[in-house]
Amino acid sequence: PQAAFFRALVEIAFIFYIFLLYRNPAQYLPRHSLLSWGLSAFVVTLLLASLFGITRFQSFWGDVQRSEGVIFYIHLLVFFFVLSSVFTRRIEWLWLFRGAVLAGAISAGVGIVQALEAPFLFQLDPGRASGTFSNPVFFGNYMTLAVLVSFLVLLEEERKFAKILWGLLGVLCFVALVVSGTRGAWVGLGVGFATFFTVFFLSTERKRRVAKVALAVLFGLIVAGFLIQYIPDIQGQ
Repeated sequence: PQAAFFRALVEIAFIFYIFLLYRNPAQYLPRHSLLSWGLSAFVVTLLLASLFGITRFQSFWGDVQRSEGVIFYIHLLVFFFVLSSVFTRRIEWLWLFRGAVLAGAISAGVGIVQALEAPFLFQLDPGRASGTFSNPVFFGNYMTLAVLVSFLVLLEEERKFAKILWGLLGVLCFVALVVSGTRGAWVGLGVGFATFFTVFFLSTERKRRVAKVALAVLFGLIVAGFLIQYIPDIQGQ
């Protein structure tokens, strides 16, 4: 259901985007960048692989459980071009990221309550929280994104109170990631932070402050790794 809902929203947004292009093509026409070309090449590669694969129908549409066929990635690509063409100012992206963190924090809160074995919340896999998702794997991957985006918002905020708020929400999502027991999400989190700090070091002079934050995050990941190793409920997951 989440995939169908997302596709419908992207298609509606794309229709309105066409109207924007008609009114002001110079302002809203997609811009060329290494990222846009790379994502386009990735989706084209997926399309060719599905056309020349064994099960073309399933490769294109996906299955009921995951809905990760080429049609879904085409929607993701359209979503990327709509966002990157309409949101052109820093403050617009910041508000989008704030909303994403708030949504992730709500799902994280549900997952933590599940981990406390609340009788009024359903758990598909006992011992592993799934939040507002039906699968702890999907939930863990979502929490990875929420943690990374909350960290970005924390760095971009200028007010001390706002930094504390987004930091606490990031910690909440981090705890939810732990109780999801998803190993692949931890790999994604590590690669995400490594990529983030690499790009950040190359694009700013605030290296000393970022280095301190990086060490704190690294220490937190190490501690979380020990917790995962010794918490019985998520061992071997």
